[in-house]
Amino acid sequence: YGSDPGLVAERMALFIKSFGNNDVVTLQLDEIKNDPRRLFDEVSSISLFGGNNIVRLLGMEDASQAIIQQLIELVDNYPKGN
Repeated sequence: YGSDPGLVAERMALFIKSFGNNDVVTLQLDEIKNDPRRLFDEVSSISLFGGNNIVRLLGMEDASQAIIQQLIELVDNYPKGN
């Protein structure tokens, strides 16, 4: 997040790389608005190659906080062990 898109992209690439070889899914805000369940599906999916999934959100705005809050609530209420 920041005013320099190039620096933000560079830092994000380094951040993602720091987690090793993981599946990376990139979602745009418009995709999430059109299909709110997609974010939860991506976060809760199992990686095809082992490791963890990284879900990268682009185009988020301050108003997007509600979407993230809904995700947190869904995850908190998700049955344990799944």
